[in-house]
Parts: sequence; structure tokens; C-alpha cells
Amino acid sequence: MVAVERLIGFYLKPRGKKALSALFKGDDYEKDVIGSLHDILSKSEALRFEAEKADMLQSTTNWKLAQQRHKDLINLQETLMHNQNKLMQSQDSHSDSLAQTYKAINEVYNLMQEYERNQERRWQGALDRKIPEINITIQRALTPDTLHRNGQCITPDDIWDIFGLFYFEEGDTEHTLKRQETLPAHERAMTESLVTNPQFRQWMVSPTSKELLIQGNLTGKPQISSQTVFCSTFLQALRGNSRFISLFYICGLHSDYEDPHSGPRGMMMSFIAQLILQWNFDTTEIHQAMDFLWDEYCEEPDINDLCVLISWLVVQLPADMTVFCIMDGIHAYEKEGYLLDLVRGLACILDWAIDPRVNATIKVLVTSPCRTLEVRGGFHDDAVLLMTGQLGVSGEANQRLLQHRMSRAFGDEAN
Repeated sequence: MVAVERLIGFYLKPRGKKALSALFKGDDYEKDVIGSLHDILSKSEALRFEAEKADMLQSTTNWKLAQQRHKDLINLQETLMHNQNKLMQSQDSHSDSLAQTYKAINEVYNLMQEYERNQERRWQGALDRKIPEINITIQRALTPDTLHRNGQCITPDDIWDIFGLFYFEEGDTEHTLKRQETLPAHERAMTESLVTNPQFRQWMVSPTSKELLIQGNLTGKPQISSQTVFCSTFLQALRGNSRFISLFYICGLHSDYEDPHSGPRGMMMSFIAQLILQWNFDTTEIHQAMDFLWDEYCEEPDINDLCVLISWLVVQLPADMTVFCIMDGIHAYEKEGYLLDLVRGLACILDWAIDPRVNATIKVLVTSPCRTLEVRGGFHDDAVLLMTGQLGVSGEANQRLLQHRMSRAFGDEAN
């Protein structure tokens, strides 16, 4: 600042004074002004250098920011592409699962058609031989007005009011099919091959009542296995035929002692609810078979009460109906607290096939991902199918191949 003031003062000084100063000072004339000029020049150069440094530093900072923003945009783009791919894969997987489910249902339809052809041949042969004990009912009976007993009227709606809370088969089936992709692929492939197994096909297409126990060495989940998926898919096909009544229960989803729907009693109550929903029963004479004192006293029915009621309902079904009773994951009830009721309930269901009062055809399918003890004792050796690694032709689940193989197999058998 001082240098600038000196330089300004030099230029403002009169010429006379400048001449006298130059004459008397000689070489020292305005020496401080010249020094101030050098100072100004050096300071100016220093300022210019600092300005260039600051500009370069700012440019470097801006370049780094630009680079970082570019990297962020690339990362964001990669993340978006990754999420998009995951979404597309999820959609493809869901679509494949739906396609496999629909194709599996079509495969079961082939079995159903073969079974119905066998039934028709059986009935026609029985009529030709005039066997009196076979009485085919063509038209469903309408429910007449029920009688009053002790001031009470027992109707199907009354039974539904009691057991309707145990109708959760649809939710269990939906839950199972949504989780099928979480199960081991090789186990699903092995289970899918059941539809081409001669023993399973014979159980399905035979026109007479039959039972089948399928046991395996699967891992699956604590609640469901690949057998559960197979049974759920099988059930969906059955529900499309008005001449079939299907009863389905997934034991693994209701094996907790704290679950009010759990245990063999819960299974039997669920079967009763499913029966009431699928058939229009005449309950006029129900009081001759049993009483409902347990309901009047607000008590829970025991396994014997339930066996009497469900057996009475099954007896009412006509001869042209087929009851498919499917119990999945039965091993879950082979434990203390459930075992006695399990033995009683399972014996009741298996007895339908040999009960002379039952006109309908009874098909009982029991599955367990592992070996059973008490349950196994209720089946003859020829009614037990052991799942091994040899059941599946391929190590991968492929329902398209399965559909082709089964359609060809049953097409040849029909011929």
C-alpha cells in the first residue's frame, strides 16, 4: 500500500520539484519510488501466481467432483439394472410356477378321466349282472325339512356353524403353492414323478376303494415338503369335478399344541366342514346316529364323537360319488398327545372302504416325508409306496416333461 502511495505521489509532483530533486539527489533520485515500483510488480506477480494456483486447485476439485458424480451415476445405473433383472427373474419364476401348477393339474385330469372310464365300466358290468347291492344314484337328493328333536332342529347349517371355523384348506393350499420354490429342486422332481409311478396310478384309476401310504426321505421344511406341493396340486384338479368330494388336511401346518386347529381332532373337524360345504346332506335322521349333547353343554367333541358324525355323513353319499381323503405330513401327529386320537381317526377313515353301509368309492391318500411307525401299521404292504431317488428320472423339477410322459403313459393304458 505504501509503494502505491509513493508511486502516485511521484506522478502528482510538479515538474519543477522533480527537476530540482533530480539535480540535487543525482543517482538517488526517486530511488524509493523505483523500489516501490519493483515491489508493486513483484506483489502483482505473486498475486497472479496465487490466483493461478487457486484456479488450478478449484479445477482439480471440480474434476474430482465430476468424477465422483459420474461414478455415482454408474453405480445407480448398475443398481437399477440389477433390481430390474431381479424383478424380471422373480416375475419369470412366478410365471413358471403358475405354468407348472396348471400343467400338473392337467396331468391329474388325465388320471381322473381314466378313473371315470373304469368306474363307468364297473357300474355297467354290475348292472348287466344285476348285482342288487350296487345302486347308482344319478341325481343328488335335495335336503328336506329336518325334524325337530327336543325342541332343536339339526340342519347342515347348524353343523357348519359348529365346524365352519375349521375350513382353512384353501388358505393352506395357497400358502403351500407360494412356497414351493423354496423346497429342494431334486425333491420336487422326485415327487412330481409320482404321477407316472405304477402303484400311484393303480390307486388313482382303480374303480374300487383303495388306500395308499407314501413315505419318503425328504428334508423340506418343518411344516411342508414337496409331497405337500404334490397333494395341493392334486387337490386343485379334484375340485374341478362335481362327482368328486375332496378332503384335504396338511398336518404339518397344524401340529402346534397351542393351535386350536391342530391334532387329529382338528383334522376330523376340518373334514366335516369340507363335507358340509361340498354336499347337500339330508340330516333328518341324524339324531338316530348320534346326539349333540357336547354342543348343548358347550363342550368340545372328542375323537369318537367326530368319527361317528363324519362316518354318518359319508354313509349318506350316493354310489356315483368318489371321496378323496388326503392327509399330508401325517408323521407330525405321531407324538405324545396326538397319537391315540390319530390311531382312532385314521382307523375310522380307513374303515370306510370296507363298511357295507358306504356306497361311495373311497380313495385315501396319506403322505409322510419320513418313515412312520403307528401309521404304517394300518396299511397292507401292497398299499405302501416308498419314495427313493430312483423314482425321479431327472434331478430337476420339470413338469413339462412330466406332462408329456404321463399323458403318453395313460393314453397307452386307455387303449
